[in-house]
Amino acid sequence: MWVARWRETMLQPDNTLSKVLRSKVLGPVSRISKSEARSLLANCLRSRNQSQKRPLTTLTFEQFAMEKWEPLALTTIKPSTARYYRFQLHKYLLPTFGPIRLRDLDRETLQAFVVGKKQQGYSSSTLHGVRTTLSKLLQQAVEWNYLDENAARGLRIGERAPKKEAVFLEPHEALKLIESLPEPCRTVVLVAILTGLRIGEIAALRWSRVDFSRGVLQCQRDVLGRNRLRHTKNTEQCERGAVEWTSSYDVTGPSCQLFGHEWRGFPFRQ
Repeated sequence: MWVARWRETMLQPDNTLSKVLRSKVLGPVSRISKSEARSLLANCLRSRNQSQKRPLTTLTFEQFAMEKWEPLALTTIKPSTARYYRFQLHKYLLPTFGPIRLRDLDRETLQAFVVGKKQQGYSSSTLHGVRTTLSKLLQQAVEWNYLDENAARGLRIGERAPKKEAVFLEPHEALKLIESLPEPCRTVVLVAILTGLRIGEIAALRWSRVDFSRGVLQCQRDVLGRNRLRHTKNTEQCERGAVEWTSSYDVTGPSCQLFGHEWRGFPFRQ
């Protein structure tokens, strides 16, 4: 059996270079002559012998993501975008690709991952987010000379599934829902119905942005810190609901949140 062996320059996690012994089976002696084996070896080494060939990295996907990408790249972009990328990274990418060497990720492996997620029932929107995060990470690895190309480019997800038709409550159904809820959920739902604010915006409301004299709620940002500048008229029912809610809970000041204290991962805290 003809076996090719050579030493290859590798980039270690501490950015030092080292030589690693590599080998590849070329074929049986009965079918391949010595000259043919030498030709196969030359073809194998041609790209590696070119001066522009970068040393291959030994970093795993997790090492690059946690030690390089998160502290050096995500800290330079918009905070809400960074939070989105971190969520995708820790929920979907690290559990699958964490221990794999960065240079061993190829397009076939990544495409199989995407197809597998789609077969598990994940929506096209979720898969687009995962692909975007993966592509951003690998593109950064290319720009920092850890990889030669971005294997996530060109991944196919398929067409987005049509959105489900929104379900709206009739007035009598909304009233029945409100009456069945305990506080503070009752007031939260009441504010949502009467103002049209999203749940993230409601959770971030502060007393300094409530003007009972003019009947106005001012929403500047949502609970994740994303800018939202909206003014909505306060109805009599909404005002009464807010007053009833605060009668049982202390308000420490105008900067206090309407439905709890500082955000800790819950919609509100008593």
